[in-house]
Amino acid sequence: VPQVPFSVQSGPCTVNTDGDCVQSSYFPEGYGANEECDIEVHVPATLLLVAFQVEADPTCAYDSLQVNGQSFCGSEGPDDITAQGKIIWTSDVSIVDSGWQLCVPRPPSPPTPPSAPPAPPAPPAPPAVPPSPPQPPPFSVQSGPCTISADGDCVQSPNFPERYGVNEECIVEVHVPTALLVAAFQVEADPTCAYDSLQVNGQS
Repeated sequence: VPQVPFSVQSGPCTVNTDGDCVQSSYFPEGYGANEECDIEVHVPATLLLVAFQVEADPTCAYDSLQVNGQSFCGSEGPDDITAQGKIIWTSDVSIVDSGWQLCVPRPPSPPTPPSAPPAPPAPPAPPAVPPSPPQPPPFSVQSGPCTISADGDCVQSPNFPERYGVNEECIVEVHVPTALLVAAFQVEADPTCAYDSLQVNGQS
């Protein structure tokens, strides 16, 4: 916490609420008669003369403000003087005036901290996953009158569900290993399948 530049050790002089100005009693209404103030200057401070009007005298014999051992009175106060040690104020028993106020310049406000840097741009979206290539139908008829259903997932004898013809031969390619679901199967029967037969995996 910064130290205030002034403190009143004795007498009716006052320090303002901010602590950066010291002034005669009742300022700006006018000080009283027969006053004496002892003001301590805690750190060497360059004085800013805000107001100064006390009883005038060529030798400052009546009312005076003493800074660094020099007495000031009338309307010429200690402006732009670096005060140190003590400031002494005295007034006599007769004429009074509006008084005085001395301040020290306030230090500049600390610089405003820089604003936060802008957020980095969002990373680009990952490329879209290309759609999977369409799977080939499980069957294709390489030769003969057998047919594939419209959905491509069934292979059937010619004219199914009507009867197939005579003296027919079909070669059906199975593109991927496929578990077969028999939807219908009715051909000429024979113990050795010597007449009409469907051969799968070498088995008739």
